[in-house]
Amino acid sequence: MKYSYKITKYDSSKEKYDEWTSISDIKDISTYQEYIKIESSYINSILEICKNINISSLTIKELEIKQDGMSQKYTEGQDIDILNIDTIIRSVLREKLWCKLISKDCEFHFGYDYYMYVVTNENIQDSFKKFDSVLYVEEFKSPYLNK
Repeated sequence: MKYSYKITKYDSSKEKYDEWTSISDIKDISTYQEYIKIESSYINSILEICKNINISSLTIKELEIKQDGMSQKYTEGQDIDILNIDTIIRSVLREKLWCKLISKDCEFHFGYDYYMYVVTNENIQDSFKKFDSVLYVEEFKSPYLNK
């Protein structure tokens, strides 16, 4: 794929201080509300990118189940309609499972500490203009690309 980006909740121009990096770090309701806002921003960013390049479904690849009950919901190679993609993204971000979500023109990879990578065949810069301001995007080669 031609283009690769890192999408995060971290502003790389600032130092990172005592921030949560996982849902397990959330201890109070105000932090939980912030968590939900950021989690939703990640979901919306994926939806916006898919909309921009006309992707209607993504396929689960390299599925790793981290929590009981997830293997009954998702399987390797399963196609997920974009209209129903939020549930699996929340499961990945909440560390219940890990996978790549791919199509022929785009891949989404999820890293530790709320890093997400998108690789595409098309320039998706216009999608970034519509992202919620809590997310930061920079060109970056995904460490999860198959060699």
